[in-house]
Amino acid sequence: MMIKNKFVICSFVIIVLSASIICTGCTSTQSAQTTLPTIPPSITTTSQPPDPTATMATTTASMEQTTAPTAIPEPTPIPEVPSAQPAFTSAPGDPSSVLVSYPDLFNTGNREGLYALLSENMKLYSPIVDSELAAARSNGYIIEKIQVTNQIIEENTAIVDVDISWMVAGTSTTSSPRFFLVHENDQWKLDSLILSPDVS
Repeated sequence: MMIKNKFVICSFVIIVLSASIICTGCTSTQSAQTTLPTIPPSITTTSQPPDPTATMATTTASMEQTTAPTAIPEPTPIPEVPSAQPAFTSAPGDPSSVLVSYPDLFNTGNREGLYALLSENMKLYSPIVDSELAAARSNGYIIEKIQVTNQIIEENTAIVDVDISWMVAGTSTTSSPRFFLVHENDQWKLDSLILSPDVS
């Protein structure tokens, strides 16, 4: 009888201990649940790489605002200057030096003076020379100036290019004939004559 009572008591103690352990576990679980800190959900944001086009546009706009446009001056055209040909100067003994006295002799109708300038060949045409000279005087031809522009010498002959300024009945005109000369008796002589501005 005593053994049975002890068994009952032991069983009761075991049940009480088991119940106590279970209750303690439940309390611990509830306590852990109540003391567990609440962790807010983390939100992950994905950073996007910068747009190079937007960056360049922003930089360009900033440069346009801060940098004033620079005006490029237009190049100034250089005016073309015509090359001036130096005036021809006759030296003593040059074929062209024969023409120095030609205007005065022509304008005064000095036949003897003009004949002194002529070659032996030209003197053979003296009637024609006299007629042309008389016509020039009748038409009022006046030589204002003879400007030598060039001369070409070949042994005993020469060609002299000139610009002649004429006055014809009160009107100025010019002509650009050439004289032919020959070297005779150590002198240059005219082998042609210009007696009017009409050179053809």
